[in-house]
Amino acid sequence: MDKQQALRILSSWHLIEFFQTYNVEEEENSIQIPASELESCSDALLPWLNEAQRERAGIKNADVRYVLHLGLFPKNEAELLSEKLFGEEASPLASYEQ
Repeated sequence: MDKQQALRILSSWHLIEFFQTYNVEEEENSIQIPASELESCSDALLPWLNEAQRERAGIKNADVRYVLHLGLFPKNEAELLSEKLFGEEASPLASYEQ
């Protein structure tokens, strides 16, 4: 197997392994920035880079933990696509695995 083929296989496995669907829990102090706003304002909207954004969001200058979610989409879109491509499964377990 040549190096390029091995890299293609590794890349495929990487995409499969990290494509895990789950529900993002909205926390009381969460900030949601739509991609369109982020594109137009760049880093100015990110509270860890902009003190004015931290103040606007009520984030104190103490120890803070940021969790960043990129590329979010409604989970049901993946489910609908899966059903369209593979058909609907009868059993709940097979449906979950699909």
